[in-house]
Amino acid sequence: MLVRLMITTLGLGLWGASLWGMLLVSQMSASWEYAACGPWGCGPPAQALVSCQGFWLLMWAPPTVWLGRLLRAETLFRTGTLLALLAGGAILGIIIWQAVDWLPSVSEYHRGYFPQRCLFVISSLVDIPLVPALLSGMYLLAAWAYKKPVRKNPVSPDPSLSGASSTVSV
Repeated sequence: MLVRLMITTLGLGLWGASLWGMLLVSQMSASWEYAACGPWGCGPPAQALVSCQGFWLLMWAPPTVWLGRLLRAETLFRTGTLLALLAGGAILGIIIWQAVDWLPSVSEYHRGYFPQRCLFVISSLVDIPLVPALLSGMYLLAAWAYKKPVRKNPVSPDPSLSGASSTVSV
């Protein structure tokens, strides 16, 4: 019991240190500071984006793996589907929003950058962890596919093959 407590404490400490280290990435001075700028817009420094998105990924990864190992198959399916649909729906909503708002306001030349604009807006939206939620949902669905029970004796349409009695009352 003591060993398990020590391992858990060490794991949580390393997780916290990793989260803190990821946030420190935003303080780095690098030549890729404004790498996300282009005809689709210019946002925060790339270090801040990497720091925030990496923080969300590190924040979601251990609980997602833990849930994938702990939950029953039905619960994995429901949780994974909910996360994937919510995050996917929000990403689709962002794409529709950009198609309605940004596309009409730019020149024909800039319209060719619509995919980059959508990725830029999604990656710049660091307040809501859409990408980690989508990845977590997909992971939980993969865990469900791995855990779901396989029927050992599938029901055969022919009763004589399944071993069931073949008496039918009319």
